[in-house]
Amino acid sequence: PYLAAHYGAYDGDFFADENVLLYKWAAVAVCIGILSVLRSPPRIQKQVFILCAAIFLCTCAYLVQGKGWLYQQLPIRMSTFALLGYMLCIIPIASGLSGRDRMVAVAQTLVFVLLALLPAAYYSVTWRENRDVRKAYVNYMTEKIQEYTEPGDPVVFISSDLRYAYPSVIDAGVTLGSRYDIDFMFPMLYQGVSGTPGQPFPYRLAADQPDEERIYLARRAEDMGKFRPKLIAIDTNPRAQALPSGFRVSEYLDQNGWQETVLSGYTAVEEVVRFQFYVRDE
Repeated sequence: PYLAAHYGAYDGDFFADENVLLYKWAAVAVCIGILSVLRSPPRIQKQVFILCAAIFLCTCAYLVQGKGWLYQQLPIRMSTFALLGYMLCIIPIASGLSGRDRMVAVAQTLVFVLLALLPAAYYSVTWRENRDVRKAYVNYMTEKIQEYTEPGDPVVFISSDLRYAYPSVIDAGVTLGSRYDIDFMFPMLYQGVSGTPGQPFPYRLAADQPDEERIYLARRAEDMGKFRPKLIAIDTNPRAQALPSGFRVSEYLDQNGWQETVLSGYTAVEEVVRFQFYVRDE
């Protein structure tokens, strides 16, 4: 229940009416968990202790990626539960220790608490600002999509990032114009490839592309012809999600001939947020 109540990572509103029941179930689940841990034999407590410590360390490793509050809200809350379970287990364990062992257990607990407080303190200060800025971007993108389309029109976003595209596509009342909703193939295909500062990024052309890259581009182009989207939005950001620095999806497609082929029946109208908009010629 806790996961379900908090996985609206793109809304930022975790206290929406539809989540109230899930919160209640989450509270019941937590209380049952606390009671079961406190009444469990030492062997079970130690197992829960190890599990909670592992979960907490994993969430800390996730947090240090610095992806931003939109991605961190759920891990921070999950790490809080893991830390709570850890502390509930360490108290009876530590009570059976003495001398140096007890001091180590207490010191270890303090370290875990400090690790938990650092990201939570940082993101609690910045999350509202980030949420409001992003909502403004999404609302603006929605308005622009509606400006160039009618409800139900097929629309395509070509990007390795979902953040701005698909909340807006849903809000605008349009449909997907491709079998692919995200282009995470690009980061996978170009993993380990890096450019030289001040030089063009070394995009692969057809002759040098592996089969996977050629097939993916061919399928993307095939969808454009099959669904004839009213609007195509192509990412122009030089630091798109998970892509090497300097890799622009728009440049990559240009160098692979999309302007002369796939986009030949479209007109570039404007750049919105970080996407070049192409509207189908009537």
